[in-house]
Amino acid sequence: MKTSNKLVRATAAFAASAATIGFAGFAAAQPPPPPADPDAVPVALLDTNCSLDQLLAATKAVDPVTYGALIERYNSEPVWLQPAIIHHLNLLLEKAPADRQVEVDELARLFPQFVPLFVTTEPNANAIADQCPTFPAQDPSVFVLS
Repeated sequence: MKTSNKLVRATAAFAASAATIGFAGFAAAQPPPPPADPDAVPVALLDTNCSLDQLLAATKAVDPVTYGALIERYNSEPVWLQPAIIHHLNLLLEKAPADRQVEVDELARLFPQFVPLFVTTEPNANAIADQCPTFPAQDPSVFVLS
């Protein structure tokens, strides 16, 4: 009886070791996904053909809280700085989609408070990109918080 208990325990220990090795081997074969880059622009916004005004209007419709924070921040900037902010945001949109992430990284260095317009959650980015073509390409009223 003792021999069979030892045999059962040895078999169980072997099975547990094999399972552990098997799982470890599986885990080693499947590297964990890289952490998401919090500064990465979702593909939907990298590929957009929308103007800045269209993106702001769509952001207002999809994510009014983010829109409000951006416009409040923009309106709190000195008047002489506001054209530079718009200029840099438009520069970003003039770039080829493949080059836009680099421009967002530069924008984050110069005007980090305006990066949330481009760095947003994927569902919001998709909805913004889907809706932005439905708004006028030029609409200065998007810079006025109503």
